[in-house]
Amino acid sequence: MSQTRKNANETAEERQERLFKESVANHATRSEKTAWARKQANLQKFVKLKVNPIEEHIRDTQATLVPLYDEVNGMREEMVSSCIHPFDMLVVDGDYCICRFCNKKLAKPIVMDEE
Repeated sequence: MSQTRKNANETAEERQERLFKESVANHATRSEKTAWARKQANLQKFVKLKVNPIEEHIRDTQATLVPLYDEVNGMREEMVSSCIHPFDMLVVDGDYCICRFCNKKLAKPIVMDEE
């Protein structure tokens, strides 16, 4: 639990910083520091035993998704290159019509009134 805090060749600024940290850290009693260190060790153990395996599983699952995402991206790129600009993907913006799927800006055609 004891820590060597003073550096042999510390500057005046480093000394001031160390003294400030010591004054803040010394407000707790020795038993409080021991209890807190025990809690910290328990937290680290909990993370190591419970959290890390789940995170590792998530990373493995994400790694299996990468090729699937690449395939989806390839399929989407093919669809963008041959986009038919479906009705439900079109948005009118002033004098233009924008396809939300391929982001192409299309000139709005002249429409004759249907009678």
